[in-house]
Amino acid sequence: MGAILKPVLLSSIAIMSAKGMKREDFIKTDVRESIDFLDVEGVIAHLDECRKKGIRLDLTVKYGIKKNVEDDV
Repeated sequence: MGAILKPVLLSSIAIMSAKGMKREDFIKTDVRESIDFLDVEGVIAHLDECRKKGIRLDLTVKYGIKKNVEDDV
């Protein structure tokens, strides 16, 4: 009997901010799919167009483990 462990994405959150922004004004986006990064790029571009300084992106990715058990025959 063997076990196969597979990583499972639980969450992926991008938090964008710039110097001088209050914590409650930080922009939080769920980025579970690669297409979601277009939203992140758009926010970063907007902050840059507004001439914000110290633009920051914090990405938090959390994984779990899925365990499958296979029987040897």
